[in-house]
Amino acid sequence: EQIRDSGKLAWNEKCLTAPEGTFSLSVSGLDIDVKNLHLDFDLPADTVAYYTVILTDGGNFYPYSFPKQALIEAVPSTSYVAMHPYGNVTSLTIEFNIPADKTFTINEISVNAPRPLMIHWMRMIILYVLFVFFYALRPTGKTVHIPFDVNNRAQNSITLVLVVLLLISGFCLSQSNKLFDEASKPHHQQYKELAVAISEHHTYVVDHAAEELINAPNPYDTIYLQANGIQYQADYAYFNGKYYVYFGLIPEVLLYLPYYLLTGNHLSNQMASFFFYSIFVVAVFGLFRQILKRYFKELPYFAYLIISSMVVTCGTYSYLIERADLYNVPIIAGTALTALGLFFWITGLNAEKYQGIYFLFGSFSMAMVVGCRPQMFLFSFLAFPLFWHYVIKERKLFSKTSVLHSVAITVPYFLVAGVLMYYNYERFGSPFDFGATYSLTNNDMNLRGISIERMLHGCLSFLFLPINMDGVFPFINSMEVESSYMGRLVTEFFYGGIISCHVLTWILFAGGFFKKELKEKHLTVFSLLALSASVIIGMLDANQAGVLQRYSADMAWGIFFISAIFLFILMEKLFRTEHYRFGIYFLTIGFMLQLAYAFMIVFAPIGGIYIAKYNPELFYRAASLFHF
Repeated sequence: EQIRDSGKLAWNEKCLTAPEGTFSLSVSGLDIDVKNLHLDFDLPADTVAYYTVILTDGGNFYPYSFPKQALIEAVPSTSYVAMHPYGNVTSLTIEFNIPADKTFTINEISVNAPRPLMIHWMRMIILYVLFVFFYALRPTGKTVHIPFDVNNRAQNSITLVLVVLLLISGFCLSQSNKLFDEASKPHHQQYKELAVAISEHHTYVVDHAAEELINAPNPYDTIYLQANGIQYQADYAYFNGKYYVYFGLIPEVLLYLPYYLLTGNHLSNQMASFFFYSIFVVAVFGLFRQILKRYFKELPYFAYLIISSMVVTCGTYSYLIERADLYNVPIIAGTALTALGLFFWITGLNAEKYQGIYFLFGSFSMAMVVGCRPQMFLFSFLAFPLFWHYVIKERKLFSKTSVLHSVAITVPYFLVAGVLMYYNYERFGSPFDFGATYSLTNNDMNLRGISIERMLHGCLSFLFLPINMDGVFPFINSMEVESSYMGRLVTEFFYGGIISCHVLTWILFAGGFFKKELKEKHLTVFSLLALSASVIIGMLDANQAGVLQRYSADMAWGIFFISAIFLFILMEKLFRTEHYRFGIYFLTIGFMLQLAYAFMIVFAPIGGIYIAKYNPELFYRAASLFHF
């Protein structure tokens, strides 16, 4: 047995202390049939030891290597790995990658060790749930033939249970990446710093910048700043020698500031993300309930549950919740408030009493979106087709007899606009300047200008970039967004387009078959406007910021929302027909495919911030679901 290492190793009987680096254990002169490898190590908690097996065998005179493997003590199945060499193994080397300053004990390394029976309870539960799911929703079963009834107590109870399960899942997801237990980097503390600033009656978070930054020829050229050793605070808004927070004010006012004033402590970004995701889930189920009540006569109840679940579990949103950082809080907040606003508006249209109150809450929700993601304000224009019949045909709005309703819809926008404009003026001297262009980020956003070509490249990527898969868990990889654009197209990791990766949206390609139904339900203009708003938002994001995974969520809501409406129309057309089974297959299989995509995104490598690094036990327990 021969030991080689690339660093200094300290032995104490079987205990090995290794600095960061690699060492290898080698055995030569073998001639055995190797079926598996067993590594019995004692490792510190949350420590992963990576290793690579290199061997020669009957079919390979020169050494070749197998894929890198991981060993973590909390997941016993990782200590066994099946091997498939060409004939008998003649030499074997195991090369270990040692984390910095870790101590572990080598108990035994053996080949062809009897593997004990390991019952993977989670895999069994998941398989059982899948079996029950597909069996209960088989076309010949009774479940799929039950019509939706808004007043049915049993259905309402089932819906409530499903919503609670989704909320629990969302909470677990928000806590999955331990990096975000505390803000991962200083600039992720900005909402906390802003809470302190506002409590002290000012809007800046730092009132003095480095003298070198103040005197820099272009303080927004951060590459120049780094090259010349000029200190600056990344991703803050820098203006006239002070640092500000350019992220939306509304999450601060709704959560961070009240929490700080009441408790003296700071709210974590994780809990803020979960709070807004909870609003989103409840709002979507409530919104679709009101849509079915208003626009659809008869629809299967299971379709309501599946379609609503498909929207809230999209990979676009699972990414936001798992990576609960500062960037994603205003995005999920804007999405949640948009869904909530539409819920209140349509509820008001359906209601016989208290319509004004519903309109008031709806407009407040939609107006506050501007203080989260200003570009998502475009979804407020859905009010025009939504209230068109109510205003023009029935004349129940903006008339002498409905002054209160008119005030309820319009005044919230003026109130929220007044607060935001005053906040902007206090910071940047202009009521219309939200400060994004002053961000000390990876490019000078003051000089990006307007480029139609950049908009088109970005929007097409947001929508149609294909998924990049391989055979290693989590089976999905980020990709580079490449283009022929002769300029700077700011990009980061990306995991595929909204339409190309979500089965829910594929129904849009059949939209032409629903012209009659959309016209009868007065939803034609509404649908076109929602989709147009999404595309415009995508183009604005691509032009002003770049093509990033999180920015796809800005435009996603309108696409997912209208896709859901199209699916409701499809299921209404197919219900009680001989072709109904095809709709059932599409929803059930499509839902599972979307869940798989959302699951993969959660565990996918994300620019150095991923679960495998910060919660390895969870990552390798998930990976073990696919190891047999």
